[in-house]
Amino acid sequence: MILIGPPLNAGDSYSRDLQAHGQLYGDYGQCKQVENKLGQLFFIFTDGVGAQPKVAIHPDYIKAVKDMNIGGIRLGSNTNFTFSMEMARDSVKKLKNATQLPVFVAADNGTVDDGVGLFGLGTYSGFLGNAGETTKECVQKRAYLNAFLNSADDVNVALGPAVDPSNRDKKMPTYWGFLSTARPEKVAELAGPLIEDFNHFGLATVLKHFPYTPVYMDPHQQNANIPDSREKVEEDIRAFKLLANGNGAPDFVMTTHLYNTNIDNTVATLSPKWIDILKKDVGYKGIIVTDGLHMMGAFKGADRQQFLSYWKGSEAGKISDDGIVAALSILAGHDMIFIDDDLKETQKVFKELHSIACQDDATGKALRKRVFESYDKIVTYKKKNEAKLNFQSDAPISLAREAVVLYSDLGSNKNNSCSDDNRFNVLKIKIESTVFKSGSSSINRRVQSL
Repeated sequence: MILIGPPLNAGDSYSRDLQAHGQLYGDYGQCKQVENKLGQLFFIFTDGVGAQPKVAIHPDYIKAVKDMNIGGIRLGSNTNFTFSMEMARDSVKKLKNATQLPVFVAADNGTVDDGVGLFGLGTYSGFLGNAGETTKECVQKRAYLNAFLNSADDVNVALGPAVDPSNRDKKMPTYWGFLSTARPEKVAELAGPLIEDFNHFGLATVLKHFPYTPVYMDPHQQNANIPDSREKVEEDIRAFKLLANGNGAPDFVMTTHLYNTNIDNTVATLSPKWIDILKKDVGYKGIIVTDGLHMMGAFKGADRQQFLSYWKGSEAGKISDDGIVAALSILAGHDMIFIDDDLKETQKVFKELHSIACQDDATGKALRKRVFESYDKIVTYKKKNEAKLNFQSDAPISLAREAVVLYSDLGSNKNNSCSDDNRFNVLKIKIESTVFKSGSSSINRRVQSL
């Protein structure tokens, strides 16, 4: 992995660079606005974080968050690393100090250090204890502990719940741990308490993956046309309708790279039609975020060329496939894009999107308009929820370690822990009395802003 600093000399800007090279074909003032706002649409991965001993997050990521005004960052890695709670808290503190606006912080793919720290909270592996195979009570206990452990690491965005109701008819592979239940109402019944518990600890939630994930398909590795009927699609998205509205509505909905030619000839990530369904049919009004854009690499050959052919901008042939995918995702109606490449590639995509939005052709104007719209939505949310996003935990590590052990035992039902109410209730009392104690730097202040 290559980490690089800012692409320009100190005091310069992307906009000034375009102007200096005669590549600015629009208004400089608007171009500069794009540069200042575009980064809020980026949710970037910290690939390789923790590579240096006792360094929670590489300084280049801190610098990137500041220089590009990045909106969100995922603590984690696509490779193994060790990440303790102290490192997590230190990382979040540095990130929050690097930007004037609160930064979204999520966690993924970590290795437990001494029994506590980031370990894939909010992702697939055991996320809801394979909810189709365990009791509702067990799911709720794990949901509560999951929420507490995220907040204890100072994470402010939980990457869940995953509902994917189209998988209701078959048992999914253990790796995914999706909600494989009979009806959308049951999906909502199981996922609802998870959203409530995350809200209880002041975390934002991400309902995923809209509209659904194909049965027995890992979209990280493969993809294909899944031509479900419109009637089946209506049934599949009912769980989202039940969960995505009202007081307990999730803060984000994450789409997936679904390809269904009965709805559109491109993937949901790039499809205004799918986003229109989410907004109008489902009625969702919150922040819409893509899944990891690297997963689009699973599309090969004619399909991939077909999707990329939707790009009609004047920069065609001059920007990378990643830049085209990112631009089309925003134009489709996404407010944020998950950029899951190394920092050098992230900076490249940022520069390409900025260049496109600074053009005075139809595509440049449309992208500029979308950037401004999404920026306003994101900033409005952040200002309204500033207290909870900037919260810093003081939960003792010993308490988090107890929660990690019970969370793991519940996942395997070790020693019948799912039915052991006493063990869970004793720990819950400890957590509630510690985290929400009067006069502490507790989550009370964070939750009040919900």
